[in-house]
Amino acid sequence: MPSPHEPSEPIASRSAQPAAPASTPPPQNTTDVRAAQRVEAALALLGTPGLQDRAFVAQVLRAAGQDVAVDTKLPYAAALWTKLEDAKVAKTTVRAGDLVFFHDTADLNANGKPDDGVTLVGVVERAHGSRVLFIAQRAGKVRRMAVDPERPLVIRDSAGDVVNTRLVRWPGSGEPWTTGQCLTGYSRPK
Repeated sequence: MPSPHEPSEPIASRSAQPAAPASTPPPQNTTDVRAAQRVEAALALLGTPGLQDRAFVAQVLRAAGQDVAVDTKLPYAAALWTKLEDAKVAKTTVRAGDLVFFHDTADLNANGKPDDGVTLVGVVERAHGSRVLFIAQRAGKVRRMAVDPERPLVIRDSAGDVVNTRLVRWPGSGEPWTTGQCLTGYSRPK
């Protein structure tokens, strides 16, 4: 006869409670996954010196499994902007992982005039309203920058946060042009 302190049936024969299923994140579509991979790759390159625009963006795209071949006769940013014609997105729908393009940020043809077309591309880190933080290769290293096309001439807000990054001083212009003045648009590679 079992004692009052012993189980009435052997432990091995007790039915085990099934483990609670692990909660799995909701499935993500490929576009979301690639966007996150582009941001992660851009963040990993922050502060890296010596990368050219082409090398920076190519590494970011490759990290997301996207090797985008472009016309090598054009400057890289211009060729990529042209190649991604069908992937352009409105300024109001920009999100992390999108690419952001700027015109006339450099004098590629060395004529002293802002007539070089699309010259800079970056990766959107995050967007908050019209203000966008992005990562790009500029002035010798990969860095964070900001753009707000609704306030293109504002450099800093009242809290001291950068609204638009200064990019280039053209001959005859009093102040350097900002990202807000040079913004061409956004693209979401598929």
